[in-house]
Amino acid sequence: AYWLRTLAGAPTVLKLPTDQPRPAQQDYSGSYVEFALHEPPTAQLKALSRRHGTTLFATLLAGWALMLARLSEQDELVIGTPSANRTRSESEGLIGLFVNTVAIRIDLSGDPTLEELLDRVNAAALGAQANQDLPFEQVVELVNPPRTRAHTRIFQVILAWQNKGTEPTKLPGLELEYVGVDDRVAQYDLALDLAEVGEAIRGRLIYATSLFKRSTVERFASYWQQALSRLAADLGQRVWSAPLPLAEERHRLVVQSNPTEAAYAQNRRIHELVETQPDPEAIAVCEDLGLNYRERNAGATSSAPRVSLPQSSRANSGPEPHTEVMNFIEGTRVVTEGEPQANSITRYHVTKFYREQITNSGHYDQLKYIVEPSIDEFESPGNLDTSGEHDNTVMPGLQHKYAQTALMLVTDRCASYCRYCFRKRIVGRDSDEITADFAQIAQYIGGHPEITNVLLSGGDPFMLSTAKLDKILDHLLPIPHLDSIRFGTKMVAYQPKRFEDSALPALFQRIHGAGKIAVFVTHFDHIGEISIGAERAIRSLRALGVQFLNQSVLLAKVNDDPEILAATFAKCHQMGVRPYYLFQGRPVKGASHFQVPLRRGLEIGHGINQRLSGIQKTFKYIMSHYTGKIEILDLGADNRVYMRYHQSKTPEKIGKIFSRRYLEGACWLDDLPEG
Repeated sequence: AYWLRTLAGAPTVLKLPTDQPRPAQQDYSGSYVEFALHEPPTAQLKALSRRHGTTLFATLLAGWALMLARLSEQDELVIGTPSANRTRSESEGLIGLFVNTVAIRIDLSGDPTLEELLDRVNAAALGAQANQDLPFEQVVELVNPPRTRAHTRIFQVILAWQNKGTEPTKLPGLELEYVGVDDRVAQYDLALDLAEVGEAIRGRLIYATSLFKRSTVERFASYWQQALSRLAADLGQRVWSAPLPLAEERHRLVVQSNPTEAAYAQNRRIHELVETQPDPEAIAVCEDLGLNYRERNAGATSSAPRVSLPQSSRANSGPEPHTEVMNFIEGTRVVTEGEPQANSITRYHVTKFYREQITNSGHYDQLKYIVEPSIDEFESPGNLDTSGEHDNTVMPGLQHKYAQTALMLVTDRCASYCRYCFRKRIVGRDSDEITADFAQIAQYIGGHPEITNVLLSGGDPFMLSTAKLDKILDHLLPIPHLDSIRFGTKMVAYQPKRFEDSALPALFQRIHGAGKIAVFVTHFDHIGEISIGAERAIRSLRALGVQFLNQSVLLAKVNDDPEILAATFAKCHQMGVRPYYLFQGRPVKGASHFQVPLRRGLEIGHGINQRLSGIQKTFKYIMSHYTGKIEILDLGADNRVYMRYHQSKTPEKIGKIFSRRYLEGACWLDDLPEG
């Protein structure tokens, strides 16, 4: 009775606009577009669901219904969804497939608000789930819709949801990962397949290739994400007037056979397509690139232009280039395959802990630039080896630039990826610059008695297991002339729980037992990064005899303010962490937009010292140049920048003061004329 009543008079087909006419017989050929909703948008949707008393599934379904309704211009939809169909306690422990498919009829008539739509979707979903016991085949027989070979009966689109996603299984001594099946079958016109994986939602939009082009479905995925953004932003908006680009999309597909209009789209450049189609508040999703922006702090809403992927003409071009929609702080941008790598744009990667820390710090508008991608990265010139690391590499993974220090690149991974990273050529990539033979490196260090300390870097050494770090120490600790082992790490900011590992105290005891000092070189760039967890980790590590230094990078839009940096350094001193370098930003390709002009940098440096007590003035304003570490001293009345070599590969230069004529806007030694 429920199914007869619910599906009586329901539309028998969802009339979506398509790239090709629907064939007389469904051929089940398909493909898919992958995407991911990362932590910020997922958290927003979960919060919305909690506030409204719905499940996350219902919220995702409401966004799907909104998009489909606006595309089809139908105010009634029937959407299918698989159901576990284990409603009885007797079946809970049984092995086997009990899945049934249920139909959810959604009413969008009367121009409801998005809040009313969410209520309607939730009620419809609950009703369908309460009546999931009847096999779908019997529902079809009861309702008896018209028979056709052109499409499935009752519904042609589905949403499949797994709230227990595909997290890799953890087994001792093994690294496992989920491998998706390259499924090229489409049972339906469109199938939105979603899974909750950790703090993110990953999915595929599977489509019938007889109806849609990939580029069209990529836009559909983006539109669904924008529909979700509308739900999260303002439930008072109305279904049929909420700003979404779906009327234009429908028009594009309907008139696709018009060669004049098609040529217009084909001849437009990517940046023109982006710039001319604004759409605020697009939620942050793309094909597993993990790039995002967010609606945060005081109700502020990120703004992103709507993207229409460029169309290709098969009559006058080769294969259609693969394009992706990538989201940035400033908005979305369409990029071709390989364009991010060509511009040295590191993929987005950040820990949940750090995201929450900066969001709740009161400094999100500054700190977002540390980890969230910016379109400025496309127009950020430079090179990928600003300090001459290649020239100072003596074997894979070992650099020896300064006499007393050996630098080991022990990993190419970090807990989060800094957008200003000077090792973009390594971090997040499978680099061949990483240490391959620790025994060979130990032999080199052992043969150079001038080396008194080793810096483990990369990447972040604490991305390695404690057992792996122990193996590295097996090679280093027997070297008699080593006084200290340094760990260059931002893990204290990104994931302080790493230092709750019960095996770490023994590691540091080993170092001290060998008569050496363990030193952490932390990377706090802003007081908003210093969490309660970080303070706790530092206290516990200091109790184990670990010493702490901090180095910060002067970053435009992030910490180019003497008050911020003075507060950061004062807090470091309070925790027992001594600030020793304030680095001038380097001219790294994809990151040079973070550079601050030297005049402004000196003003900031002086402003910091004016705010610190005498014992807190421990930092040096340093440029890590190809020729050495150069302390930037002052800009004289003669308009010359005075500098001193703090460290150099050439011992004769160390301590030498020199100057160059200042040019306004100069950010690096090479920007200043000699003489």
